Amino acid sequence: MGRAISRRDFLDGAAVTVAAAALHRPFVRSAFAATQGYPPKLTGLRGHHEGSYSIMHAVRDGSFWDKAGAPEPTGERYDLIVVGGGISGLAAAVQYRKQAGANARVLVIENHDDFGGHAKRNEFTSADGRTIIGYGGSQSLQTPSYFSPAVNALLAEIGIEPKRFEDYYDQGWAEARGLSRAVFFPKEVFGADALVKEAEAAADWVPQTPLTDKAKQDLIALIDSPADYLPGLSRAEKLERLSKVTYAQFLTDLVKADPQLVAYSRVRPRAISASASTAPPVSTPGPTAIPASTAWIWATVPIRP
Repeated sequence: MGRAISRRDFLDGAAVTVAAAALHRPFVRSAFAATQGYPPKLTGLRGHHEGSYSIMHAVRDGSFWDKAGAPEPTGERYDLIVVGGGISGLAAAVQYRKQAGANARVLVIENHDDFGGHAKRNEFTSADGRTIIGYGGSQSLQTPSYFSPAVNALLAEIGIEPKRFEDYYDQGWAEARGLSRAVFFPKEVFGADALVKEAEAAADWVPQTPLTDKAKQDLIALIDSPADYLPGLSRAEKLERLSKVTYAQFLTDLVKADPQLVAYSRVRPRAISASASTAPPVSTPGPTAIPASTAWIWATVPIRP
């Protein structure tokens, strides 16, 4: 257990969503959740909610230690301490106990009042008192065809059968109802509200967007006929280079595209990982906060072998 390995590599993308069941420990229902008036809070399965992030916000703001008091030793000893009770942390705890034995003492530290992390729902209260709810990672397992043998073995052990998703999910629902992908351009960013339906070729729909002429030309080229933006480099070298620049830098510095495409990448559905947010597009940090290699993983950055 002494070899270095990242949590992401360990789970190969953190695919396990209900590993908590394998810990054989009951969920604890918080007193706060039990006093609320509708089922999600009565069961405590709230995911990210007000209160779950208050501690780290206090640490960030420098006010945590004003009320936290001095740390006191508990005398407890553990074989493994897992920081974070999300799907990755729970699976790590399960795998450790399998290797170290059932008597191994494992402590899982979690800032929520229930396990599951991102696999749960996300719930917030807006400034005007509205409850804003979005599903977490439990909506589906992302690209199970990429799962490693270790992940597939753990899924099987805890009773998850990814193949059954094909029967449970009506993959033709949208097409049968004449629905397709579209991009909404908010007036706060582009000067006018516009909902543009996508087509197979960018040249068939990008001209209808409120982008500038230069941005339209650059986007059509990026989607329909991408150039080799890192000539002379191998695929591995390209991925290494992309890991050191943000997606925004990729667009402006390597593609030499109009800067307006950075704003577009904030609003395009699943344009890049971490870009989805309930916040307005102007405050979503996606393209300026993640490496271009992440966008490549999501098939947004074109890379020639």
